[in-house]
Amino acid sequence: MHRHIAFGLRWDSDIALDQFAKASLADTLPPDITIRRAAGPLPDREMVHRKDGGTLCADGFRMHGDDEAIYDFRAPGTIEWRPGPAWQGRFPPLFFGTVAALVLAWRGGVPIHGSSVEIDGRAWLICGPSGAGKSTLAATLAASGKARLIADDLSILQGSASGPPTLYPGRPAIRLFPALAEHMRASGAEVREDPGNDKLLVRPARADPLTPVPLAAFIILGTDAAGIPLWRRGAFLDSQLFRPMWMRAIPGWRDRFRMLHHAGTILPMHSLRPADIRNAADFHARASQALALSN
Repeated sequence: MHRHIAFGLRWDSDIALDQFAKASLADTLPPDITIRRAAGPLPDREMVHRKDGGTLCADGFRMHGDDEAIYDFRAPGTIEWRPGPAWQGRFPPLFFGTVAALVLAWRGGVPIHGSSVEIDGRAWLICGPSGAGKSTLAATLAASGKARLIADDLSILQGSASGPPTLYPGRPAIRLFPALAEHMRASGAEVREDPGNDKLLVRPARADPLTPVPLAAFIILGTDAAGIPLWRRGAFLDSQLFRPMWMRAIPGWRDRFRMLHHAGTILPMHSLRPADIRNAADFHARASQALALSN
């Protein structure tokens, strides 16, 4: 059994989760999530909705992963899986993105399609449409030495009864195109190939995996945050959810919206225009633009 830490949870799995951080050998606390290969065919389950290659059930979900595997989650923390005809011997990106996001939503988290970094003990959440440069901005900040990575592409907000939400570190690597990855390598980050992907995996300095980081602000790419009325910020952040159609079907969607509305009204939203990074100077200038917002 392999133990990994991601999003503040302990994941025990019968197959290594190569996109999550390994737990310390001294960590002997009970797992939050247990992942094991099913001994036989998966049993029939009560279907509530069918969505995007998966089935929402009364007590969890079943997700079909492009013929590589089927994942059967039962709340609060059991995943059974079966290999498919295209099984490659390791869980594909779908598991570390969509499957993980749905599990965390069932457990009360709010999955955001965004990257996040920690600066001076506080979290900055980077949102925007696909291709706007969320991962690139997180990378430039980590390379500057002023920030540590919390999560790339999938960030999970956890509610707080008295203040802003918090984030726990997720996947410890950022996916970047090779030219950008070389800028990270120059800053001392570990760079390695990601089989079957045209991007490289870059591991920069990272926040402590089991320490929650309070959210300080949002950085919005491609949208003028100043033009979003205060009363519309919750709806805007709702549009940044990871797999939004699923998030509106999984129980607790009203609580998730209330958390986003609260965060949007009490925390600042800053805007940055998407940038074309052509060289090392552009790469480092991008970090300076973002760091100026935190002053």
